[in-house]
Amino acid sequence: MIPVFVPPRETGFQALVESYNGRWQRAVWQRFHFENLSAVQRQSDKYVEALRCKNQERQEAAPTRWPFPKNWTLDYSIKPRGKIIFICRSTDDEYVEAMGHWWKVWGAGAHKLVRAEVDLTKNKISFYRLRRREPKIQELLATAAHKMPNKKFNE
Repeated sequence: MIPVFVPPRETGFQALVESYNGRWQRAVWQRFHFENLSAVQRQSDKYVEALRCKNQERQEAAPTRWPFPKNWTLDYSIKPRGKIIFICRSTDDEYVEAMGHWWKVWGAGAHKLVRAEVDLTKNKISFYRLRRREPKIQELLATAAHKMPNKKFNE
């Protein structure tokens, strides 16, 4: 399991919600006249059900998410391993913030989405370009050494 973190208020991902809201308004709110709130709810339920049916095959093909373990606690005696992914947006001058540090990522572009992949086992961080139009093509932009602070972890 690889945790993926996306910053709050990230316009790229917020746009998905706003897009849904716009489609709902065009399909429900603007097309019908409603006498009361329950009429809005009934028409909204029809729209949501039709949309679920339309997307059901794609959703069923998606990998299932693993449930987060109940009563999980961090064991500070074991050094973390594996990967963590951060979805970040570059600044005007191509800096990206990840793991509490700022990294210069040449070629990222201004205000572009970047995937920062932290490999805790190999002690490195890799930065990849994200493209909405070509989501499966993620060009490696840079790598850097990154080691987790080990004050609390036994080596």
